[in-house]
Amino acid sequence: MKFSILFQFAILNLTAFNLHAQLQEENPYEQTNDSFILNSYVNDESNYVGAFNFETGTKEILSEKSIPQNEASQNKNFANNYETENNASRVNSCNSADNTTSTSAITENETKNLTNSSEIPPSATTTINVSTIDFIPQVARVVKNGEVLKIIGNGTYYGTITVRNKGHIIVCGSTSIYGSVTINNGGNYWKTNTTGFTGSLSNNGTTHIGPSSCGSDGSWSIVSGGGSITGDVYTPADVSSDISVTIRYTIPTDGSCASTSDDVTFLVTSDVSPCSDGAIVGTPTLNDTDGDGINNICDLDDDNDGI
Repeated sequence: MKFSILFQFAILNLTAFNLHAQLQEENPYEQTNDSFILNSYVNDESNYVGAFNFETGTKEILSEKSIPQNEASQNKNFANNYETENNASRVNSCNSADNTTSTSAITENETKNLTNSSEIPPSATTTINVSTIDFIPQVARVVKNGEVLKIIGNGTYYGTITVRNKGHIIVCGSTSIYGSVTINNGGNYWKTNTTGFTGSLSNNGTTHIGPSSCGSDGSWSIVSGGGSITGDVYTPADVSSDISVTIRYTIPTDGSCASTSDDVTFLVTSDVSPCSDGAIVGTPTLNDTDGDGINNICDLDDDNDGI
């Protein structure tokens, strides 16, 4: 059996039900289209009645109507704010690598902190594994200023979540909403390009999309100049002369977001004195012929004759 479910966003009064009935009578589209059309809405600016199609993720105008301004205004705020994640007004989409490491020179005995500008969400104050609560009804959750709710795993979240101004919600998996999630102005929604919510998401906050949302940060590599990298710290190799070092920061592929990289080059200077490099006290060498530990270039008496 095929069920067509239509939820009226208008105030539940006789006028709302009449609009709903007129919508069905005047436009057979709803009866013949294979996709389910859910949630009719009214827009007072363009003066139409339409519906939100969850299958295509779009709003569709079903019929033009002459709607009294007061009725349309009652429904405007909710209808216009009803958006899917793909229609959020502020979306920071595919992250591009941005290597912000300093280009100042260091000596071979120093280290350099490697930095980048990737967006990283704040640490979670509450973590939920949706795969362990799949379809289990949840209490209504409100994520307030400074709070961070992180949802991991794959499954269905059965309940309502409201993210208020300066609150954060992080979704690291595929989470179907059986209920609703509302992100208010100033709220933050973190996800990768392959994770996130599906279903009734009203998003008026900022969506942050990138692998760093779920802890898969970019990686560092040495393009040239030698040395080693541990975490976010570069350590030069022993060098006998100044050398240029190039460090690359790479963000991996994330769904349809291609991998990107950014290079920074800086100078590593030798910390070896030309007066003592290779010189060994008591052992003559090519550059220290008298073996006094001072190379000839700096030795005022390189043959020890007292002159």
